[in-house]
Amino acid sequence: MQRHYDITEWLDHLRGFTAGDRKTALDAHRRQCNACDATADWLARTLADTAGERNTVVPEQVLHNARAIFALRALDQIQVRRGLLASLVFDSFTQPALQGVRSEQRLDVRHLLYDAGAYAIDVRLEHERGTPAVTMIGQIHHAADSGRHVAHMPVTLTSNESVLAQTVSNQFGEFTLKYTPQSGLGLHLGAQDQAQPES
Repeated sequence: MQRHYDITEWLDHLRGFTAGDRKTALDAHRRQCNACDATADWLARTLADTAGERNTVVPEQVLHNARAIFALRALDQIQVRRGLLASLVFDSFTQPALQGVRSEQRLDVRHLLYDAGAYAIDVRLEHERGTPAVTMIGQIHHAADSGRHVAHMPVTLTSNESVLAQTVSNQFGEFTLKYTPQSGLGLHLGAQDQAQPES
């Protein structure tokens, strides 16, 4: 039974990584084996088609959008005192842009809405061009009445239990935090033993 060479061996051969007896053996086998000749021919065409891609210059806006997508990761967890975990109910990154305006979609801004029982947490993440920094702008309000804001609530951003940033919501339930993207992001609202926040 005739032995066929592996596709990786043909790829190395076509890229000039074989020499001497090995190169001679592969060339001879290709002349005698239709299956290996077809594989080598397909690989040669693929290499020729992709050779020019190495010189492709990616526009800076495309690179910025790609970096922003990875920087604007959704929060792994939002916790509102005493262990109440929030659930994600809206993510702008999962919504298709309207036909005809896809090029206008901003990939450096992500809007998230979380539900936590009696509370709703509105979060906007903005990636700052030219830096790894992300600004989180949030607002806490009562789920049943978006006009009733939760004021003076402590807000803590953590990464794997390490505190990244802290603040307190203002009279409109708004807060702003700046951070560098990391894994295990968690947002904690209110202290565990805190009384109900002001409305």
